[in-house]
Amino acid sequence: ISSFAIAFLSDRYQRRAPFMIFFGLFILTGYSILLASKTPSVLYFACFMVTFGGYVLLGLNIVWINVNTGPHYNRATAIAMNQTIGNIGGIFAGQIYLTKEAPHYVTGQAVSLTACGLAWCGVWVMWYYLRRTNGQREKKIQDGAVDTGKGDQSLHYRYQY
Repeated sequence: ISSFAIAFLSDRYQRRAPFMIFFGLFILTGYSILLASKTPSVLYFACFMVTFGGYVLLGLNIVWINVNTGPHYNRATAIAMNQTIGNIGGIFAGQIYLTKEAPHYVTGQAVSLTACGLAWCGVWVMWYYLRRTNGQREKKIQDGAVDTGKGDQSLHYRYQY
């Protein structure tokens, strides 16, 4: 339900980054709780927080790549690279969640928290970059620059942030 609701809202407002930043906080909070608590009910709640934020971000990430990459062959390559790199996480998960640390898996939770924190910071950086690029393109058009780009390199192409 949350994934559909956020997909609807992000499409309605044509914005991805603000939603990704907000729901990224659920993931970061969830992993922080998983590291800090030993109470089963609290840990269970933290798993829901991580899952809630994670499912929203996965969908928005794919859409964000899709709407900000063109032409179609660049878009296909970007989505394939995103999925390939994302699926490499499954390889790392088997190495960072150590059996000897059961049931709290401190190494796994800490590495996951760090990776999600870096990704969250990356969303902020991309948001800034895309907004700045749109502004620079707008200024070039106002200054009378000739558009020689194609696809997402065109001065008239606007990134969604």
